[in-house]
Amino acid sequence: MAKRFYTILILPDATRPPLKFHISRFTLISIAVGLSGLFLCIFVFILQYINMNANMLELKRLRKEVAHLSLLGEKIRGMQKEMVSLQTFDRKIRTLAQLQPSDLGEPVIGTGGGEHWEKANLAETMRLEKEQLMARMEQEIRALEGAAKHQESSFSELRYFLENKRTRLSCTPAIWPVRGWLTGGFGYRRSPFTGYKELHEGLDIAASPMAPIIAPADGTAVYSGFMAGWGNVLILNHGYGYQTFYAHHARNLVPAGKKVKRGEVIAYVGNTGQSTGPHLHYEVHINGVPRDPLQYIID
Repeated sequence: MAKRFYTILILPDATRPPLKFHISRFTLISIAVGLSGLFLCIFVFILQYINMNANMLELKRLRKEVAHLSLLGEKIRGMQKEMVSLQTFDRKIRTLAQLQPSDLGEPVIGTGGGEHWEKANLAETMRLEKEQLMARMEQEIRALEGAAKHQESSFSELRYFLENKRTRLSCTPAIWPVRGWLTGGFGYRRSPFTGYKELHEGLDIAASPMAPIIAPADGTAVYSGFMAGWGNVLILNHGYGYQTFYAHHARNLVPAGKKVKRGEVIAYVGNTGQSTGPHLHYEVHINGVPRDPLQYIID
């Protein structure tokens, strides 16, 4: 059987003879199949390229969303810290007002860490991370909402109490009696004079000589004079079981029997009595029992 050939003529120009090529049918079919395969590969490559670009765009979008959610998470953590501060403030107010502590629980602070996602698809990994962040933040927001509702209820109770107890609160020592540096706290310590362990029943606040000492609440001076070891001393009775004690003054300004208002200057810082330097020794007593003054100071 004779082979079938196809002739291809190429005409360069009018002055040159035509070029002839004889191609068998098998060769022509092979070239056609090869070109078809090449075009198919190019088409598949273009599709994959388009799909890859779409995935990259999706990945970038998800990364932006995750970054936005992370920023939102930081804001939530800031709100949680504010809530803890509010609850601490709530407890101090209740201590001052001699109310029972609220049964509020602190909001759950979100915790977590990076997880290793063994996934081939990065976009899917980012989706999972986004879903994880959203689930965690929803849980934290629910906890914050619950804590906020409890806190609102507690503050409503406090507001009602405070509005009806203004006189009592004006007699509650709630501010610093002098501005300075806290050099000694309430509690057991070794005495700088005897070397023995003893209960320090107040605060030592170092300040400049002749710095003004103010009354932390309304009250009446029940003692104003000199005491051995303490130097110049002033004792204020505020009523409702509160008394405050001040020692080591350079000079007292309030005689016994005089009434004072919160913020009124009552003495000046000094170094009288057993003292290692200019400072105020400040005590708060409730029904005759010394208490840590820091528990009653709202600055």
